[in-house]
Amino acid sequence: MKNIANKVIVWIKEKMNFFNKSSSPIEPAKQSATQTRLGVREPYFYKEYYDEVMIKLILFTENIEKQYRQLIAERGPEFDGFKTSEFMLADDRIIKLTIAYSRGDEISSLIPVYNQAVNHFIKSWQADYIYNHVLRIISLGWLLDQHGESLRRVAALLVREQFEDAVIGYMLRPIDSQITVPNQVMFPDDKGLVLLQSITQNTSQEAAIKLKNYLEEHWYTADNLSTRFNSHKKSSGGHIGYWSFEAGAITKIMGLDDSSFKDNPFYPYDLVHWQDGL
Repeated sequence: MKNIANKVIVWIKEKMNFFNKSSSPIEPAKQSATQTRLGVREPYFYKEYYDEVMIKLILFTENIEKQYRQLIAERGPEFDGFKTSEFMLADDRIIKLTIAYSRGDEISSLIPVYNQAVNHFIKSWQADYIYNHVLRIISLGWLLDQHGESLRRVAALLVREQFEDAVIGYMLRPIDSQITVPNQVMFPDDKGLVLLQSITQNTSQEAAIKLKNYLEEHWYTADNLSTRFNSHKKSSGGHIGYWSFEAGAITKIMGLDDSSFKDNPFYPYDLVHWQDGL
């Protein structure tokens, strides 16, 4: 087990840079007779591209994750870097889920991956947890209809940790009626987040108009997407999709008519409607 702790730290650092730098770049897919668009939800690439991204991600994490498990077995969950490692494992599952959705996989096949993400998310919790990850975990829970046990566990954690935000509170209140919805978002200078709060406070018709604006004007920006912005143009590969899961979750919670924005390339329409008619 010599140097395993150092390898875990190296893995964490490399994983954080994985989608911006790759030792074996994945070139954007070019249309040919061997490349498939049928069933692919994400507009920029082909199924074979997402297959390769998934394979690279699995190979990248598989060996070090095994060593990480051995380290836990040897030293217990209190070793330095445990929570950071669990955070990266949660992030890994969300990335895999996103790739699979972009590729066109069956929605039901995403549920086990999501529940794994929740398990790692709860183990990784720290007071300075990244807001966007919290929002993504909750949004995907609604979209995958996991608002029973999985989202209840997340809600209980956030209540215990006094994590207060108007948008998060709105999304969790239907799960636990004891949750209060604060008057303010955690980051009041974030125009997109403030707009999301406003959407949750509007009538259905007004909310749909504002959500369309959110998708068209506030989602696909460098400030919002950070290093993921324009990832489909980068020769290093690793583009996984630009899905606004929170837009889909709010649409589902509020029962909005999404006909005016259902074709927006960032709106996860299939995730919102996969249970329709069941």
